[in-house]
Amino acid sequence: MVCEKLIDEFNPSAMICTGVAGALNRKLDIGDVVLSADCMQHDVDVQALGFMRGALPYTEYRIFKADEKLLKLARRTKIRGKKIIEGRILTGDQFITSREINDLKYLIEEMKGDAIEMEGGSIAQVCTLNKLPFLIVRTVSDKADGKAVEDFNKFLPIVAKNSYSVVKNILAGL
Repeated sequence: MVCEKLIDEFNPSAMICTGVAGALNRKLDIGDVVLSADCMQHDVDVQALGFMRGALPYTEYRIFKADEKLLKLARRTKIRGKKIIEGRILTGDQFITSREINDLKYLIEEMKGDAIEMEGGSIAQVCTLNKLPFLIVRTVSDKADGKAVEDFNKFLPIVAKNSYSVVKNILAGL
């Protein structure tokens, strides 16, 4: 709703959302950054009616692709000692921990998720429906394995620095 309100009131030329996510991709470490190649909503599940998991029923929407120009600009970012990858960001309305991850193997095996969070897919959907370019940028805060950052508030400056670096590179190239 906030994304739609921003679009309606301010008519932006693009939307960039930054924040944190849990890593599904085992090659990612805490502090690494995932740029959304695309996003899906993992908790949309209407398979009982013949739809693929993640598909919005009776629409062509399942995978929301990020803007290639924003991705290209974001790719130029370098963060010392950390990886920046393009990947699939999965969104749902629950915080996934190690206890659930074994029951939710479809997140990696079927949906091919690299990171999991709670907002990006919704923002991607709203931007797609409004034909607005978007990019979701997530710093890995945990590995969905029960070993989250010990003090999340102390981790926030790292997230802010990573987000700033990526957004700065995008804006410099526009």
